[in-house]
Amino acid sequence: MNPSEQEFTAIVNSTPGLCENGIGSELFFKNTGVNFTGSKKLLLTRYREFIICCSWLERMCLPETVVSWNSPTSRILQDFAKQPEYVCNGAMIAAIISRRIPYRVNPASPNINVAISRNSTCFGSR
Repeated sequence: MNPSEQEFTAIVNSTPGLCENGIGSELFFKNTGVNFTGSKKLLLTRYREFIICCSWLERMCLPETVVSWNSPTSRILQDFAKQPEYVCNGAMIAAIISRRIPYRVNPASPNINVAISRNSTCFGSR
């Protein structure tokens, strides 16, 4: 069962540095030209994208340790969901947090490194 919109809101509000663009410090986003407060507010409107990400993550083969590569891209999610809409990085990260998948914040990027197997069935022949 997918998390409710209230659970999504709680994840976003309780995760420091999480916004539509990804995760990082307010200073990091300021240095990259992102209005962090505005981006966090926009993320709260991305519940549908969050649910797409949660559904996609249900198909993962999860290893026990975090591997050193970035979270799946919006393009892969769009292919899976067969939706023409954009899926933001923050919605994917919120879904990873919701599913309690281990991850590491990358201080030099708004992306995360996440414990998802490259052999996962969701990647198919990619």
